[in-house]
Amino acid sequence: MTKINRQRLYQTSTTQTDIVAIWLKDTAKEFGYEAEHGMLREQAGSRRMHKLKSADFIHAAEYIAKTDPSFEVPPHVTTALNEAIRFRQMAVDNHGYFIDILKSVWWVFERRSNKGNIWAMFVLPI
Repeated sequence: MTKINRQRLYQTSTTQTDIVAIWLKDTAKEFGYEAEHGMLREQAGSRRMHKLKSADFIHAAEYIAKTDPSFEVPPHVTTALNEAIRFRQMAVDNHGYFIDILKSVWWVFERRSNKGNIWAMFVLPI
């Protein structure tokens, strides 16, 4: 794969990751997550003030899943999460830690889904 193709895949993966991050942060706050506890702090100095710290992806997903077990993750978020994982795996070799975090978010929502849920349409990228 050429360097340009890898760069495009990585850029696409970061765009998809941003979609997931914004949704996780906003949804967790809607469900009453207390930002002063520190799990949804915005990164100081970041141009993208909606970003979450890496571990906060999992905390936010678990909070949402625990707060409302019947809550359905919107299809655009499931698509973004799957693409973020798949494209990041294809684009870079040294992002295993963050890919594992994204996979953990995927599993949090997959575990609580019902048959016929949107998650049944997706296969977790390896």
